[in-house]
This record gives sequence, structure tokens and C-alpha cells, in this order.
Amino acid sequence: MSYFYSTSAHPLNIGVRGPTGVTGTPEVIIGAKGITGATGNQGASGPTGPQGVRLIGITYSSTFGAAPFGGKPYHLTLIYSNGVTTDGGYYRGPTGATNYWLKGENVGYATGGAFFQDSTNGELTLKSITGGGGVKVIDEGDTIRVAFKTFNAVNAGGEFGQLVFFNQNSVGSTGLSGATLTHYHAGPTFALDYTGFKTKEVMGRIRPSEYDCSSHTLIYKINPNDLFTLNAARDSKSFGHTIEIDPEKDFFDLTGSDDADNIPFVRIVDTSQPYDDDWKFFFGDSTSYAFTVVLLKGNRGERTVPDYCNQSAGERITFSQTTFPSNWKFPRNGNPVPHDGIDIIQFLTIGTKDDLTEKTEWYGIYASAINNPFRETN
Repeated sequence: MSYFYSTSAHPLNIGVRGPTGVTGTPEVIIGAKGITGATGNQGASGPTGPQGVRLIGITYSSTFGAAPFGGKPYHLTLIYSNGVTTDGGYYRGPTGATNYWLKGENVGYATGGAFFQDSTNGELTLKSITGGGGVKVIDEGDTIRVAFKTFNAVNAGGEFGQLVFFNQNSVGSTGLSGATLTHYHAGPTFALDYTGFKTKEVMGRIRPSEYDCSSHTLIYKINPNDLFTLNAARDSKSFGHTIEIDPEKDFFDLTGSDDADNIPFVRIVDTSQPYDDDWKFFFGDSTSYAFTVVLLKGNRGERTVPDYCNQSAGERITFSQTTFPSNWKFPRNGNPVPHDGIDIIQFLTIGTKDDLTEKTEWYGIYASAINNPFRETN
């Protein structure tokens, strides 16, 4: 099949463009708000964010502190976890009133008077120290030195550790000399070595602590740690190495009774305690100690309970207890009962402890008695 087509051209004249028209004002019309739709499902949680900076410490100082806030006393310093430190501000309350209290007291023992005089209204008054005779007082600023004047000094001779005594030579001059055959050990035993022709020792009379009316017994409490140590001698509490017990005099002093046929029984109680300081504290290391008891009346026979005792008045009784404490021991575990005479008993210890009482063991030896104290007699 065959097709035929043809084209032709005709000239077209276009005229001049006309002017642009006025631009119109756009107008947007907002319609009414529609109905809120239903809430959708909660979405998934997002990732955890980094931890924030937190306060880890607060300090306060009333003095000039170090950097970075040096020179700011009475300020708080805030310390954060990231290492940053900031000034927390000034904090200080009002300053209160100041009171000064002074109290004075003389302690110890003074033979020439006490140093403290008075304390009134915050003022402390002390007595002055003056010299005189062979003594001079020297003020050295922080200290006061008391010294002997050299022109009153005496000649001294002897060896180290000897006991010193005053002597007088043929022309009347006095001096100090060391006693021969003596030596004092300054520690730890504080022992004295001496050789002498005659020795005299003080005997002290101890008084009863209690009177048991129902058993008609005087009770004598003895603590060897208090009576026989070096500290006791220093404190003037020591009775020496010999103790006298006189129930007849003691009962007369107590009641005024002079009935020699009805003297109370005697009982000794050791008042030391297991928790007392160790033996070494009182008597030194590797030492022994001994003391003597002189008992002027014993515990044999019967007694009559005095009329003024509410219980058992007028009853005839015998001594039913032990005279000595259980940690004061005798040979063969004997239990001596002193007779109505003079009993002299020596006690010695090396510091061992009694298993039952945990007190120091004292071993007794009878030196003198009218009769055998370990055997019953009529």
C-alpha cells in the first residue's frame, strides 16, 4: 500500500508584546481544626546518655587553705567528679565569748610549804622562791635553778654506791664519808649490801579492820603489796619487816573491855588481788621477800559471845575458822592454831602464785610458840 503526504509553509506575523499585568495578592484560607487522632503506640527507648557531673566532696577550713582557694579561710570547697573544684562560699558563725578558768592545787608532800597560794577570778597566785643560808635561787628565764652556795660545801669521800654519813675529824671539821662494807644497788632490785655488828629493825603494830560479833573474832586485813614494798616505804606506809598483832589491846581500844579471859579470836585476811601488778613490779626481778608476824594471843580454848551481840549472846564458842589465809602456807599443808602465848611466824616468798586464789604464795615457818600449834592440846 502506498501513502502520500505533503507540507506547506505559510508566513505568520506576531505582534508586539503587551505590558505585564498587576500581580495579585495571594490569599490563604485556613480551614477549621480537625479532630485529634488516637494516640499511637509508645516508641522504643533511646540509648542511655553519658553520666553527668556529680558532687563527690565538701571541705571546710578555718585557716588559709591551699590553691586554688588559698587565702580564703572559713570557705566551703566543693569537689566534683570531673576534678573541678569550686568555691562554695563563706560560712562562719558569730564568735562566742571567751572564758578563762584557772585552777591551782598543790600535790605531793612539801616540808617547807606549798608553791600554790590562791586562784580567784581567773588570777593564779603563786608564792615566790627565795634563797638563804647556803641556798641560792637563780632565774634563768624559762627555768628557776636552786643551788647550794659553794662556800658552805663540805668535803666528801668514799666509793660509788656506799652509804653516806657525816663525820668529824680530830680538829672539828665536818664532812661526808662513804660507809665501808656497804653498797646500794640503784636498780632494778634497790637492794642494800652491808655487814654490821648490830641491826635494829622497827616492828609495827597493825590494827583490826573488822570485829565479827557472832564469832567473837577480830579480823586483820593485810596486803603485802601495800605494806612491804619500796613504794610503801616511800609513802611512809611500811611497818618494817615485823608485824605485831595484839588482840587484847585492840579489843580494849575498841570496846573498853579488859577481860583477859575473853580476848577475841584472831583471823588474818590477805586483801591482795589476783589482778594486782606482777611480782616484779613490787619487789623486782629474781628476788625473794620475808616478813615476820608476832601474835601475842592465840585462838585456843573457848570464848563467850559478848552480851551486846544480838545473836548468840552469852554462848560459849570455839574458833571454827583458819587463822591465816589459804595462800599463806605451812609445811605439809598444816593449819596451825596459835596458843595463848607469843607466837612468832616468819613468811617468805619468791613470787609464785597460789593455784586456787591466784595470789602470791607465802611460806610460813614457826620460829617460836608455847606449844605445838599444829597439834591439839587441852
